[in-house]
Amino acid sequence: MLCGPTEELNGSKGAATKEFTSQPPESLPSGKNNLQTIVSCTVNAARLTDIVAPIAIAIGGTAIFFIVHPAQKYFFVPAMIVALCCYFRTSYRQMPKPHRVLPVYLIALAIQFLHFTEEYVYGFHYRVTELMEGMPPFNANMFVAFNMIAYCLFLLAGMGMYKGLKFPMIIVWFFTCAATIGNGVLHPLLALRVGGYFPGLFTSLAYLIVGPMLFLRLWEGSNPQTTERG
Repeated sequence: MLCGPTEELNGSKGAATKEFTSQPPESLPSGKNNLQTIVSCTVNAARLTDIVAPIAIAIGGTAIFFIVHPAQKYFFVPAMIVALCCYFRTSYRQMPKPHRVLPVYLIALAIQFLHFTEEYVYGFHYRVTELMEGMPPFNANMFVAFNMIAYCLFLLAGMGMYKGLKFPMIIVWFFTCAATIGNGVLHPLLALRVGGYFPGLFTSLAYLIVGPMLFLRLWEGSNPQTTERG
């Protein structure tokens, strides 16, 4: 009499255990599937970042160019548009090998520091008024702060390239289009415009060599065959 309920309880527990363990493996939670889901979400988030962040940087940079000085909208805004197009055409699809790009990139950045020194010492920030009627001078403090912040971002973008991050490459491309190729072409034209020397002319000539070289090495990122050879 005392064993009856216990036996019945044990019997029902055993039946439940048997029913649970007899379920097919597909119906049980799978740690492997959960891991695959996490990895998939992480990859999708990285891809979204590589799309949204460069666009946000381009929009934010363009807004800053309009605020800092009117002359920048004629030069930096088109350079940013070209840089964004180059990013999605190349680096977004496939990153270039850092050992191919970084040495030239750092040389170009070193030239840029010298270029800014020449511009500042010989008065680019106030001689800009000679380029167009009604063009205001740069505020000297703003001129220095803008360039130093930009160079900080250029250095960080180079580190991002070294680490294999895609979205900072929009900054690398902007530096290539605006600071290297842009300065190399623009400053000789500015000298012709004023009929003589214009601050930044001498150091900009080095970019006529370094600029195309940097551009081509970045562009190799869109071609798997060239990166394999490198």
